[in-house]
Amino acid sequence: MRILLPLFFALAIGGAPSLTAQEPSLGLNVQPPSASQTATMLGRVRDLDVHYVRASWWAWTKPADWTWYPRFKAAGIEVLPLVYAGPGTPATAGARIAARYRTLFNAYGHFPYVQLDNEVDGDGPFAVKGGNPYQQGRKWGEQMRIAARLIHAFDPGAKIVTAGVAWNREGVRDWVRGVVSVGGFDVLAIHPYGIGCAGEPLSRYQAVRDQGWKGPIWATEVGVSQAQARYIRRDADAFQAEQMRRCLREDPSRLGYQRLYWFQLTPDGEGWGILRRDGTPRPAYTWLRSRGG
Repeated sequence: MRILLPLFFALAIGGAPSLTAQEPSLGLNVQPPSASQTATMLGRVRDLDVHYVRASWWAWTKPADWTWYPRFKAAGIEVLPLVYAGPGTPATAGARIAARYRTLFNAYGHFPYVQLDNEVDGDGPFAVKGGNPYQQGRKWGEQMRIAARLIHAFDPGAKIVTAGVAWNREGVRDWVRGVVSVGGFDVLAIHPYGIGCAGEPLSRYQAVRDQGWKGPIWATEVGVSQAQARYIRRDADAFQAEQMRRCLREDPSRLGYQRLYWFQLTPDGEGWGILRRDGTPRPAYTWLRSRGG
């Protein structure tokens, strides 16, 4: 979930992917709905013909209510659980995040993919200002590898998705290179935020390739907030819809990703949601619903 707003506005589009690249699969970030909201939110996801959802399982201190999950699964929607580690050494935090995922596994069974933590390059012990980004990336990679080994002991088929790289600190390329050097994961995730997402933010997948990663790259968060629109004096609804269209339909950099998870479906106070607080669709939602036509 986005907290910081990078103060830059870059529009240059990076090197284009191969002409044989396929369109990425589209997913949505969804805040875990309550029991009374489940039918409505599931209906919205199905209305948009989206088959992938990302949602937090264990946030900072306690697990979320996931009683909604069986209905989404029964509807054929693949859910990517996001599990936070909390503080500690690579060994203790790695064991903790595996244990937290195990509670979800014990309740609902196997998940095809699990994402371990969120934007750890942006703050905290793996992004100490003045430190060595490469070594910090390696340290977090070790924590992730420990967690992955423990997870595979009880869910051997689960594929490991890295925390989405926030990409808002100097040295991020070296940080990613450190993570890649450790290995032990299946998908490298980034969060290509800027003022909007089209252009330079979306093209960052190429910088990941430049650090030696040859596997799948997902954008597990990509989206537009009201603050971004205000920063450049644009109408928030119009800017969000424009950026969605550019990022999901027009920008060639989208073809460098296997999945793009838009942030987010759920309404919120910062204007990321493509639904308003009263549940009515914003223009981005309307465009997304009609994108196949």
